Amino acid sequence: MQWQRALSLPKEKSFVVDEKTKITKGKDTLSFADLKAGMNVVIEYKKDGDKLIAGTIKVSAPKAK
Repeated sequence: MQWQRALSLPKEKSFVVDEKTKITKGKDTLSFADLKAGMNVVIEYKKDGDKLIAGTIKVSAPKAK
């Protein structure tokens, strides 16, 4: 399996998050509970059958308007 990156998805996707998934915002490590709807994220994931398994989730600040 190779890592893939989800940059912009046209529709909602579900990812499996496990104890190996690393969630960061800049240099800070976050927990899954810190993630909120509407946050901008980049997810690196592997496809395992019909599952998308998140390896890293990088949170970024929303773009200024």
